[in-house]
Amino acid sequence: MYLPHIKLRIVGPATFLLALAAGALLLVGCGNSSAFKATLAKATSGDPQAQVDLGLMYLSGNGVKENEVEALNWHKQAAMKGLPAGQREYGRRLRDGIGGGRNLAAAREWLEKAANANDVEAQIDLAGLIGAYLQPPEYVEAMKWLLIAEKGGSTVVAAGIKSISGQMSASELSQARAKAADFGKDK
Repeated sequence: MYLPHIKLRIVGPATFLLALAAGALLLVGCGNSSAFKATLAKATSGDPQAQVDLGLMYLSGNGVKENEVEALNWHKQAAMKGLPAGQREYGRRLRDGIGGGRNLAAAREWLEKAANANDVEAQIDLAGLIGAYLQPPEYVEAMKWLLIAEKGGSTVVAAGIKSISGQMSASELSQARAKAADFGKDK
């Protein structure tokens, strides 16, 4: 990597630290990390997992300058290929309006695809979307997905289950449990 020779007049320790931090940001923002280059090559060749990983790199600024639009685009490509992790990440971007406008209906569609493919994180995200973001909340569906995620091994849904169950009648809770028990039986 070529870095031009830069002369700095160091006035004091604060200026030195500022210059050091600016140099570090310059290096990180260049997108020259070997991990980024390798992931970009795989993603460009069509590898959907690499597309998810690249989207996350753009989202967090890991090895490349942060770019929410690029994150959305790479996650969409992975989602379109049917990778549950790509569907989940694309659904999250749509839910949060990251990289474009918020679209809760499309977010639900993509999160449901991933959730139906047994992606536990998507199941939790979908429960949050339909139990909190949508108006009116769909507590039976939200509870169904939390129960499915719990059955799938999630250890973080207990508080959500407790919170939502307080909003539901006994009949609604029974419906949610029945729906969760039926999940996957028709596959």
